[in-house]
Amino acid sequence: MDRKPRGRKPDIQTALNLACYVAGRGEPLEAYFTWLWAQTEALFQNHFFWKCVEAVAEKLGNSRLNVSYQGQRSSK
Repeated sequence: MDRKPRGRKPDIQTALNLACYVAGRGEPLEAYFTWLWAQTEALFQNHFFWKCVEAVAEKLGNSRLNVSYQGQRSSK
């Protein structure tokens, strides 16, 4: 895969372990990750979902939210 996931290492390792458990290894795993990546991108391109992400971040007490996804940026 040419994409580099961002996030905490333990979270990424856990996701990889779960994906291997579900899809196995090799080509099935690559296909599963491709599908997951496409689903995640579609979710974050949805304006309503993005507003939900911002609302959750605000409720968690982030005094300054600086999140961007494909050019969308919010500062609270």
